[in-house]
Amino acid sequence: MEISFTRQGNNNHIISCRRVDGTVTWMQIDSFFVVHDLCHYAVESVLTLKNAFYGMLASGTSITDFELPKDERTFNLTDEAIFTEQIVNLLSIEYSQRQIENFLDILNEVCQKNTDTILVKKIDNFSLQQIRQSVELLMNRWHLLPEGETITLIFEE
Repeated sequence: MEISFTRQGNNNHIISCRRVDGTVTWMQIDSFFVVHDLCHYAVESVLTLKNAFYGMLASGTSITDFELPKDERTFNLTDEAIFTEQIVNLLSIEYSQRQIENFLDILNEVCQKNTDTILVKKIDNFSLQQIRQSVELLMNRWHLLPEGETITLIFEE
């Protein structure tokens, strides 16, 4: 799947996902969700997750459906999606504040409360460092991107 982030003015940007079958799902997002969705890409790519946010989009879920209240959604989040969301939320905090030294301990605590703890074994210090490096590279690309231009990424399904 081809994922595009287009920088626009006034903190309104566009994320667009072109699936292998040619269908597209897209929406306008603000800068917070650019960071959030780029973190998703880093996590899902490094950990080769196929049933989280981008995997769900690749399988046909509309990106705008994630904006619906949970009781109105036509899908359920997978354990992998919930696990990924926990990592992405911590990475977003890191990006806006500072690196979380006990990241994996916090992640483990959160996952014990919210999802299948077996998934926590998919991330270790080495993969966390790879994810952080990926986030840094993606955010550098985004910040250097002129208004009206697009970053295109490939999500391997």
